[in-house]
Amino acid sequence: MAAVTEGPSIDEFVREENSSAGPEVAVIFAGVSLVLGIASRHLLRGTRVPYTVALLILGIALGAV
Repeated sequence: MAAVTEGPSIDEFVREENSSAGPEVAVIFAGVSLVLGIASRHLLRGTRVPYTVALLILGIALGAV
């Protein structure tokens, strides 16, 4: 009969799965959000598409990815 080795406990597994990202992720998120907002506003300047509708569609598309 083979010996059974003990793996990581449930607590260790959950702790690894719930590890949060650092503050640099929040800064990157804010920067990307600002750039996307500025770009969409600039690109939609001459059209009749409202800025907020474009941001909503962009957010849905990014959320789907």
